[in-house]
Amino acid sequence: EQYRAAIQADPVRAVAHNSLGGALLADARTADAIRELRVTLQIDPDYPSAHFNLARALAESSEWDGAITEYTAFLKQQPDDAQACLNLAAIHIGQGKFAKAIPLYEKACELASQSNSLADLGTLYARTGRLPEAIQAFQKALALDPSNETARNNLARATASSQSRTPREP
Repeated sequence: EQYRAAIQADPVRAVAHNSLGGALLADARTADAIRELRVTLQIDPDYPSAHFNLARALAESSEWDGAITEYTAFLKQQPDDAQACLNLAAIHIGQGKFAKAIPLYEKACELASQSNSLADLGTLYARTGRLPEAIQAFQKALALDPSNETARNNLARATASSQSRTPREP
């Protein structure tokens, strides 16, 4: 209600509309959140967190093209946001567009090196036939978290696949 009061007091205050949109999204009122966040961007088309929040809301509604557009707009303004890179990459992965997801994962891993993200990047590399890079990503993931079983198992698979592809001398 405080956001609605702020909007009534100043209907063109983008921050109030964005805050209300975020609260609606947190309450799982996704359609209402989308409407409010679009109002925010009509008031201020360059409001970064409104693009991020709208992208999240659109993704929750399976409106993938819109979510891609909004994450892209956000990343133009905030290129060093690892979470936005991962969220956008996840959409591309869901659409089978691994080549588009890889640079986003690479950027996210540069910004915030986390074992699970590195393991996911390794999986993307493996899926696209980039086994040496996959092995390296899995190794980095395990260096950060030796208990990461996904990275350990995928490292074993990638190593075995890589060895089976290497021609052996007689």
